[in-house]
Amino acid sequence: MPKSVEIAEFAGKIALVAKRLNWSRSRLAQAVGIDKSLVARWMKGASLPTANSLMQLTQAVGREIAGFSAADWDRAPVEFARAVGLDPAAAAPSTAGAEPAGIAEDAMSIGLAEFANGFAHYAAMLSGFYWRYGVSPRNDGAILQRALRIWPDQTALRYETVSVDFPMRGYCWAHRSVINFIGQQPPHGIVAFGKVNASGSAQPRLLTGVFCGEIVSNERAVFATKAALQFVERLSGDPRVDERRWRELIEGNRRIGPEQDLRAMLGPELADFFALGEERDGAKPGRERLYVARPASP
Repeated sequence: MPKSVEIAEFAGKIALVAKRLNWSRSRLAQAVGIDKSLVARWMKGASLPTANSLMQLTQAVGREIAGFSAADWDRAPVEFARAVGLDPAAAAPSTAGAEPAGIAEDAMSIGLAEFANGFAHYAAMLSGFYWRYGVSPRNDGAILQRALRIWPDQTALRYETVSVDFPMRGYCWAHRSVINFIGQQPPHGIVAFGKVNASGSAQPRLLTGVFCGEIVSNERAVFATKAALQFVERLSGDPRVDERRWRELIEGNRRIGPEQDLRAMLGPELADFFALGEERDGAKPGRERLYVARPASP
């Protein structure tokens, strides 16, 4: 398998091949000479083909698509779509004939059905390690940098962020170039939601949006605030390597206090995102705060 093709990215490409040739998993397995359960694992992003299976797969595709070669697996998703004779927009699949799968089965919504239909594409686009930036729950003007990871799990995308103040585990899905997050914060069981903007066809570099959750105190309150995800790197496909890298990133969690220069710490793009107003007469702008809604009086 070409080293540059990662497990989630390959899942997206094999889905494009199946779409272009109108092949079912059984037909694809027959063409390669393997069991269809192995093809299912490829499509779910659970494994990569062996060198021999990849050779057989490439030859099978080459018999149907003139000029297709092993080198094409190294192409970026959009370029790969072109190589197999699909419009580049096919890299972001439509909802036609989509059936909910995985977490989509519970919600039965159009948006989740679209995600389920294009799971391999979104898994390739979103899986990886990120820095999550958000306003401190203490609402003291600090910005928190926390490690976050997204990975494919069967027909769902899971995410996790680890910190003392705001740990969260849950699921995410994409719809119309917006990534939706829903997670639960242990040990309180608090549910949090998020929406961030992203490109529909490329590896996102910086995702900006909003998150909302609850403040745990003597008097509970709900909050909403800006948040940003900054892409760090893709998953390697080796669980042990990825877990080690995850632990390294967690060690990089940090708090950027209101007295620190946000522009120097995070760069101008993120600094401007969290700034309130503009710098005037040498005075630095304020920072984004939590928007808090406390329970109404009885």
